Amino acid sequence: MDSPKRLKSTAFYRISIFIMVLIGLSFTANAQIKKGEKLMDQGAYSEAIKPLRKDFEGKDRNINAGILLAKCYYQLRDYQEAADVLSQIDPAEISAADDRRFLSDVYIVNDDYSSAYVNLIQLLSEDQSDQRTIIWLDKVGDLMKWDSISNYSRADAVKGINSIYNEYAPFLSSDEELWFVSDVSGIQNVFPASFNNQNLHLYYKTKLKSKSRNEVSRPSMLFKKRDYYYHDGPMTNWKDNKYALTLRDIDAPNGKLGIYFSTLSGAEDDIKPFKYNENYNTGHPTFTDNGSRMIFASDRPGGYGQMDLWYSDYINDTWTEPKNMGPVINTPFSEVFPTFYKSRLYFSSDRTDIGYGALDVYYTSENEAYNKVYNLRAPINSAYDDFSLTFSNTLEGYFSSNRKTGFGGDDIYAFTYRPEIIDIKESKFEFLSAQIPEGILIQVFDSNDSLITSATTTDQNSFSISDLQTGENYKMKVADKSISKDVKIRLLSEGGKEVNLFAQSGDQVYPFELTGVNEVFEEEPLSETELLTYAIMGKIIAEKGTQINGIPVSLKNSGGTVLGKSKTAQDGTFKIDGATTGEKYTIETEGLNVYHEIDIYGSSGAITQSLVPSGQNRFAYTRAAAPALWMETKSISVPNVFAIVLNNESVEGETITLYDEKDQEIMKPDINDDGFMKLDTMRTGKAYRLNMPKRDLAMDDRLVILDGNGDTSQTVRPFDANNFFFEYLIYKDYGQSDAEQEALAAINKSMLGADNTGQTYKARIKNYDLPGNTSFVLRSMDGTRSETVYSNSKGVIIMNNIIENLDYELELTDTTFSEEKDIELFDEKNSIVYDGSSEKKKVFRFSILDGLNSDLDKIDIKDESILKLNIAGRLESKNSNNAQMTISDKNGKLMTQSYASNKDQFSLNDITPMSSYIITMSDADPNAVLVLKIPDSKDSLRVKRSKDGKFYVNMNASTKPELTLIDKNKEKVQVREGARFALPAVYYGFNSYYLKLNSRNSLDKLVTLLKDNPELRVEIQSHTDSRGPANYNNMLSQKRADGVADYLQKSGIKADRLVPNGKGETELTNRCKDGVNCDEDEHAANRRTEFVILGNNKK
Repeated sequence: MDSPKRLKSTAFYRISIFIMVLIGLSFTANAQIKKGEKLMDQGAYSEAIKPLRKDFEGKDRNINAGILLAKCYYQLRDYQEAADVLSQIDPAEISAADDRRFLSDVYIVNDDYSSAYVNLIQLLSEDQSDQRTIIWLDKVGDLMKWDSISNYSRADAVKGINSIYNEYAPFLSSDEELWFVSDVSGIQNVFPASFNNQNLHLYYKTKLKSKSRNEVSRPSMLFKKRDYYYHDGPMTNWKDNKYALTLRDIDAPNGKLGIYFSTLSGAEDDIKPFKYNENYNTGHPTFTDNGSRMIFASDRPGGYGQMDLWYSDYINDTWTEPKNMGPVINTPFSEVFPTFYKSRLYFSSDRTDIGYGALDVYYTSENEAYNKVYNLRAPINSAYDDFSLTFSNTLEGYFSSNRKTGFGGDDIYAFTYRPEIIDIKESKFEFLSAQIPEGILIQVFDSNDSLITSATTTDQNSFSISDLQTGENYKMKVADKSISKDVKIRLLSEGGKEVNLFAQSGDQVYPFELTGVNEVFEEEPLSETELLTYAIMGKIIAEKGTQINGIPVSLKNSGGTVLGKSKTAQDGTFKIDGATTGEKYTIETEGLNVYHEIDIYGSSGAITQSLVPSGQNRFAYTRAAAPALWMETKSISVPNVFAIVLNNESVEGETITLYDEKDQEIMKPDINDDGFMKLDTMRTGKAYRLNMPKRDLAMDDRLVILDGNGDTSQTVRPFDANNFFFEYLIYKDYGQSDAEQEALAAINKSMLGADNTGQTYKARIKNYDLPGNTSFVLRSMDGTRSETVYSNSKGVIIMNNIIENLDYELELTDTTFSEEKDIELFDEKNSIVYDGSSEKKKVFRFSILDGLNSDLDKIDIKDESILKLNIAGRLESKNSNNAQMTISDKNGKLMTQSYASNKDQFSLNDITPMSSYIITMSDADPNAVLVLKIPDSKDSLRVKRSKDGKFYVNMNASTKPELTLIDKNKEKVQVREGARFALPAVYYGFNSYYLKLNSRNSLDKLVTLLKDNPELRVEIQSHTDSRGPANYNNMLSQKRADGVADYLQKSGIKADRLVPNGKGETELTNRCKDGVNCDEDEHAANRRTEFVILGNNKK
């Protein structure tokens, strides 16, 4: 016969059935999984493991069997095994939303809140209206927040009481004996004549050892003269030396729990049943402070779930018919083991929408009319069963738990509950349903009935009280005797929304309590328009001494319409209302003819973005919309945030500290060798201060903040020489899948249409030696555009509306350089799209490839061996139909063949370098044109079909000369200057510029080539993957290229024959751009080294 303790297992069995119905898994015909499912239906989780594991680990690898296997381990509280099983399943293989939420639950019970959060974000990106996933996300967000809150609570196992059996349901008696239930004894130990020796759950008592709450004397049985076979359950005192016990008759046919009243005699005839036990499980009684109301757990009809909390009042020496405590407390799951103590009702629940998992302890306040429940948080709660509290005083007591750190099954723990106490500067209250005269005195008393403060009502029916604390039980006394007992007082938030409601207890007295951090009601939801509309708060940043007061600032939409205007205050700040998230704007300043930038501030008052000009007195600005609408009002936790300070080297021995918005220290992040700091989890909308006491930060230094995928969320300037002060922003595509990001990009492109006016690019002149604010003329060579742009002190120029495939000039207006300069152009992703040199020490000429040629750039043209080429291209034909193509040398000798893709693109691989080739195609279009990407060049070669149907390709169409080289087979090979060749298997670790030992053999082939061609000069190009900031990757790749050059020099190659060049992440070989989740092998493919033929030293 099961014990009261087994009620929890019964509840979990029912929970599992409920979950199975929700999940709606499609059952397969496989015998093993069907056997496992049948055993799970019976609650036989241990027996179900073997067939499910066999089906999951079998040849066909049944994913559903793996999920069910993990659920068996979860129900058995073997959380690590559940995690190990799910780690073998790609989340993308889990199709049911309930199973994806279950994956997050497994992460949660293994304390991996970050993975749980990211999994739910990705699930929500697939269906933003999924309310259950939003609830789960809120739950994980709460856990992450709770984990960061200062908490001085403790939970320690009690010594001298716990065994390999179950000890639970502690109760502290009036003479400070600790009573509890244990199943350490069998029936024959208590009743030797019995033929049954199942273990009995019986009450024991013990004394606390002096000066110790955590150690007790040897226990003894509480009821020694027993003559009945009952399992004991939770017990509590009522009144007049009477106690309420939970008992179960082991011989009763229904085996139900019942509440019984008894003295401590223990005699069976002294036990009186609760009149409403009936044929239901009814137990776990507790009483309000005056004993007039009993609250208990029961599965009787009329509830909301499996076990609910009910109450019955004792009136005129009889109990009233039980009433349900309502849906705020009760859920579709089980609420059990209630304890009432000093106006708070504590209970345990295995609800899944909040909490750590399994049974958690919650409380609700009588002063708040039981209208909100709060989790006691760790360390009292855990991922295991935590239940049955008893108090020795307001902050200390005992509870039961089956957590893994215990001795056996359930163990008894001593707890100290000391959550963070918050000082509330001002609390605003308002009377409801009554007009209270102005000037009425309100007195506030603490839990000791001491008067602590007072206030008077205003003409708006309200009053404010200062300097209260969370967690304290207060009483408000209203001096006006005419106020009805039905009049309630509500607590208001800063925004005027109702936070809590308090009822009168009598004689114009209102008991109330202020809840702590993360224990307040949410504001009422805003409309979609309100959610997406915000005010732009900015500040002009200019050289010291620049007049920035009274500067007109306007906000324009993408069509050039002015949406709002403002003027700067004395400190350069301004505010423009009416902006919308996700919209592209231009902020324009007037009358300020010196170089300046703009900082944008968030609601916390900290910088969110630092803007550089996109043209003369123009700044492109967009506040990215959150991936889902509900995120606009949520503070989103983003795990694995890291950052790097660009253009400012770390200082040896420095200690960096991250502070929160209250200037409380969060952590001291370490800086790795590459300059990255891991900031762990950050929350959107919150202000942070990063203190770097040994730095001398300049205003053009930048802190780049990234998430765990390497996606930049924001870039901010320093607050002063030693601090960055910023509000954290979420990366705009956070949580979205790669396919969704590509789809959104396609939608945005289609919305722009053919009238797109161009893109913004950043130019950087290397070794710049002219003053900041130097003017240049930017003109298009077709004569349609000419405007003045300005450089900053580092030679950076912002160029707006640059049209692809159009030639431009950028020319100094009033001076010249001291020498010819090199220039690089970066797109909006900070990738290099062009590099070149000046002419006549004053003018640069450039053009950006069009979309078609950009597509060619994306074709994988990886070379597999030294002095081998891949030739990529596109076929322009009316009837290509995946045409077959061949390539031959000029004498017609076949070299290789291939097929055009659905996009009419092709790649001919592993081609010996030659000056000319013959290409044949199977299409029949006589006017077909081949567009070939010249290897290692930004140029493309267009070849028309000849009359004989062939394409004659002359690679010398380029002006670059050919060289004759000796290859590894000692044969002569013709290559063109600028030809690029890959060095296979030369890879590096993430953020490392050290060559792996097993990759250096490939470099020896280049050593051989250089020694066989002693006059040959080559450029060493090194490439990174996309993780980390683009500027940082440029620096990293340069170090890598320098490392290769150093290796070659040590192998006997002179330095003047080598030109190391870091290319950063600008030439990726696959899809792994910023924001795309890739595995390590895919990222490693981008960390590669190539060499480019520069010519001969003799030339």
